[in-house]
Amino acid sequence: MVMDLRSKVGMGQILLDNESQPAAPVPVLGSEGLAAAIRGVREAVVITDGEGRILFVNPAFTEMTGYTLEEAIGQTPRLLRSGRQDREFYENFWQTILAGNTWNGDIVNQRKDGVQYTEQMTVMPLGGESGKPTHFIAIKQDVSGLRKAEEWLRFMAQVIHSSTDAVLGTDAEEIVVSCNPAAERLYGYRSEQVLGKPISMLVPSERWDDVRNKYAQLARGEAVAAFEGLALRGDGTRRNISLSISPVQDSQGKFAGCAAVIRDITDAKSAERASQFLASIVESSDDAILGMTPEGIILSWNKGAENVYGFSAAEAIGRHIRIIVPPDRLSESLGLIERIGNGETISRFETVRMKKNGAPVDIALSLFPIRDSRGAITGLASISHDIGDRLRAEEDLRRSERRYRRLFENNQCGVIRTTVDGEILHCNAAFAEMLGYSLQDRPHVQASYVNPEERARLIERLKAEKTIRNVETQLRRTNGELVWVLASFTLDESGPGRVEGTFIDITDRKRAEQEWVRAAEAAEAANRAKSEFVANMSHEIRTPMNGVLGMTALALETELTEEQRDYLETIRQSGETLLRVINDVLDFSKIEAGKLELDPMDFDLRETVAETMKMMSVAAQQKGLHIGCETEAEVPQTVHGDPVRLGQVIVNLVGNAIKFTPRGEVGLRVRSLASQLHFEVHDTGIGIAEDKLEAIFQAFSQADGSISRRFGGTGLGLTISQRLVRMMGGKIWVESKCGEGTTFHFTLPLA
Repeated sequence: MVMDLRSKVGMGQILLDNESQPAAPVPVLGSEGLAAAIRGVREAVVITDGEGRILFVNPAFTEMTGYTLEEAIGQTPRLLRSGRQDREFYENFWQTILAGNTWNGDIVNQRKDGVQYTEQMTVMPLGGESGKPTHFIAIKQDVSGLRKAEEWLRFMAQVIHSSTDAVLGTDAEEIVVSCNPAAERLYGYRSEQVLGKPISMLVPSERWDDVRNKYAQLARGEAVAAFEGLALRGDGTRRNISLSISPVQDSQGKFAGCAAVIRDITDAKSAERASQFLASIVESSDDAILGMTPEGIILSWNKGAENVYGFSAAEAIGRHIRIIVPPDRLSESLGLIERIGNGETISRFETVRMKKNGAPVDIALSLFPIRDSRGAITGLASISHDIGDRLRAEEDLRRSERRYRRLFENNQCGVIRTTVDGEILHCNAAFAEMLGYSLQDRPHVQASYVNPEERARLIERLKAEKTIRNVETQLRRTNGELVWVLASFTLDESGPGRVEGTFIDITDRKRAEQEWVRAAEAAEAANRAKSEFVANMSHEIRTPMNGVLGMTALALETELTEEQRDYLETIRQSGETLLRVINDVLDFSKIEAGKLELDPMDFDLRETVAETMKMMSVAAQQKGLHIGCETEAEVPQTVHGDPVRLGQVIVNLVGNAIKFTPRGEVGLRVRSLASQLHFEVHDTGIGIAEDKLEAIFQAFSQADGSISRRFGGTGLGLTISQRLVRMMGGKIWVESKCGEGTTFHFTLPLA
């Protein structure tokens, strides 16, 4: 633009037309086209004569300075002077252009409104025939913003260069494009070793995916919060770091890379871990540990202090230590604080402090000063623990010794202290009276044993076990009578071998035990007689009942009216129900009497199960229930056992399932597990409450009293099933939830 103007201006005189101002003669412009071009350029253009008087300014000048053409014509450039340039600057400026040379540079000028700005200016001299400049053309551009931005960039570059935090810049392809000295120190590389390389070289391989995810977030315009990571140094070592990363955008606002500010927190992490470890030790200590100012204001308070004194940390911190000092101990406490302030250390000072509820607490107290890095005392620490238990234990020991003496002397149990050989050293009155001699007469204890060898065996056992408790033996009184005693012995090895023994006369109890055994045997005999009677009666009742059922069945085959048939059906159903009750009672009585015997044989398990379930399917279909049976392929065809009793257990369990299932299904599953057969009978019935599960196997018991009223039954079926399963070497149990159904399990050995 500048060279173009210089080639086109001449010495002729033209008129620059301006609609908003009168035409002004400007002798340096050569054509109207050039004049129009100057008016239209964005840069401010000023034309002066050889003395510096303004002849012309274009509209861009007016926009930049605030001065119109009329205001500027006839003025000199001093019109814009800001005072920011010194005299030497202007002397060099005029010296340059008067010598016919072009001047180019920045200058700070002042607008009409007083606002200063920086402009980039080029001044070109135009010479006459004599060579002396006759006119000057100045082309100006406001670069205030650009210069401020450049200054800011230089400042920021210096900040980044001198930062103690590592700063890395990467492009959109994760390639490192900048690296400050702190980053060199952190990663152990020189800049030239890192620039142009992937950022992944500075990241442990297991963290690569995390870095790529962060880049992807930034590329999507999402913010990435500061986070912690690991830096991989050139020597292969790792450092803990905290990172703050921000996106960098190009001139079109697109993601062009990112800037990362990285701080080495390895030492801080170590210090933090050490501090946390120390804090956890303090916090978990049973001792009361607290910190105070030199004036006694509480600064820290651990869990141990809470336990000892009853104040929480929130209640104690910020208050004076006097909150745990009894009034009569306050001067003592203040004196201790003063001593610590003078640099003393106090260890295991036993005193009394006060709990939150006002109760006194005996403590052992240690105090020591806390100093800063210069050695000045800034506070004090206190470690104390409750010694009340110890003091009470000591007092208890003294009382115990006195009590032991009284107990020894006045105990109704016989108490002796002997040598290992049996010489009685001490004995109380009860022991002497038990064996019929006075305290002055102390025979050898060996002579009191009915079987002297028994004591020798006890002593050998005592040497091995140190303590023997509750041994029943017999001693002989001086008059020859035998006394049953319950004896305990302890071997005291603190000095020469001593044996301490206690003896309780249990002669009356032994007599009572013998009477109880005789009574139990009589009761057991009576119970067996009862069971035999019930079994016999059940058998006697069952015989005529079978006759009633048989004749009823025959009568039902004759011609009957509907009413007669209904009566007979009722008799048959009631009779069958009564017969089942009698059978259950008979089986239970046989089991109770020990007369029920198994009849083991080899039988076809699958056939037995199938026939039993086929028999039960009629009752299930009458209730509209689905009944199923599954026998897994691993189950053997032939097994050894009692098929009748197995069938009885299945009938009882499946019958119960059908009875208590109003809708849904009942099923049997047979599996082979290791060396056992596992049977499962499940239903979708009413279920059993959890607190009733154990009771259902008890005789004459049902889960709920209302069950027998709704469904009937004796409550013996499950009891009989349990006894039969146990007799066959298995076990039975139940799982159930109310309203969801029940599953009975039982196992039998696979013979």
